[in-house]
Amino acid sequence: EGAGLVALGCKPQPANVDYEDLTGPYTILLWEDTCADWFTALVGAGGQSIAVATSYATLGIDAVAEALNNSQCPVIVCNFSKISECAALKSKCKDLTTVIYTHHFTSEADIKKGPPKCPGLKVISFDDVCKLKKETAFTAPTPSTISVIMYTSGSTGEPKAVVGTHEGLLARARWAAEGPMRMNPMNPSPPEEDEGEESDEGEESELEDAKESLDYTCGCLHTRVGFVDSVTETLCPLLQGASSMVPQEFNPGGIQATMVFGEVTHFSAVPSLWERLNDEYLGEINLKTAVCSGEPMPVPLMNRIIRNLD
Repeated sequence: EGAGLVALGCKPQPANVDYEDLTGPYTILLWEDTCADWFTALVGAGGQSIAVATSYATLGIDAVAEALNNSQCPVIVCNFSKISECAALKSKCKDLTTVIYTHHFTSEADIKKGPPKCPGLKVISFDDVCKLKKETAFTAPTPSTISVIMYTSGSTGEPKAVVGTHEGLLARARWAAEGPMRMNPMNPSPPEEDEGEESDEGEESELEDAKESLDYTCGCLHTRVGFVDSVTETLCPLLQGASSMVPQEFNPGGIQATMVFGEVTHFSAVPSLWERLNDEYLGEINLKTAVCSGEPMPVPLMNRIIRNLD
């Protein structure tokens, strides 16, 4: 995906230059609901030092236009069903050149029809962008390179932009990976030095135990993309070599179904969501680590969660 964005005209942010001083195609906008393509675009853009601006999938088209203009985005990633709305922004958003569409929740009938005609814009599927080639497959970001520009919902006024760097993104992920969302043995402590000799057989046994544990370690999102917590929930398991499940529906029922299907072992959520997960459900999954934050934690709820931990 990252190489495809460069092939479409996006450019890596130059090192040691303040983002606010940049003028050019250094940012793309993601206007899509939580799906695999959203995360692929985020990681791909980051690998090319391209900033990613995000708009809530539920935001109106005026807020999307403002985000496009504010970040000078030449590319927007949206759902197939939103292509026409994005095309209508061309007159308002002079920098917009390309619409990349996903097939998230798109019917086979609509896919066969193909995308609508959009004069003045290049319209290309997400899968086809991933096939585009570029000589340089990776442009490493610096710690100060902008990673994400998250726009607020705009519920109390015009959407505001919150800027995050690669350094900040990884610092938050590392904090969680080394603390509340540590997934042994993907993130083991440094080995202690032994004065005596240790047999190769013992080392091989430890590696086998680690591999077996790795096969049964998995995280799960409880927040939609566009919220900062989703970044930690996504990256922490992946950076430790584990899996991360993405629910198709972000309600208690959808999250429960995903956790049971993925045999989730590590889960982080606010207490009010934990309250809605009953004992029968918690008993069906192999939960090893439960993280609660963001709200006061009732003692009875804490005790109920502890009883259900594996």
